Amino acid sequence: MKPYCEIIVKVVLPGLRSAIANELAENYKLNQSEIARLLGVSQPSISQYLRKIRGSEKAILENKIVGDEVKKLCQKIHDEKISATQLIAEFCNICKVITGSSLICPLHKSIYKLDECKMCIK
Repeated sequence: MKPYCEIIVKVVLPGLRSAIANELAENYKLNQSEIARLLGVSQPSISQYLRKIRGSEKAILENKIVGDEVKKLCQKIHDEKISATQLIAEFCNICKVITGSSLICPLHKSIYKLDECKMCIK
């Protein structure tokens, strides 16, 4: 059995980066290099996020609460009113929203073929 934390690393974090990259590109008109600098990742990673090659888990990303959190975070990132440490904390807070609302449970169960699991609810 693999912990749901693996889903966070493999699916949720790339999905959050993808959502943030798309928001910054579409609504703030930033280019890939600017987005990469602000997120502390490479420009090729941003390219993959924008082309939906990485980070495209819709069930989590289309959730209104998660979407609202992403928009608030993008405003802070765009205004550069957030430090690297605060950015990490914001990512962790969004992950807590995702796990606390059981958004990750169906994905965890389907990937690892689990019958009963309530780990993310605890």
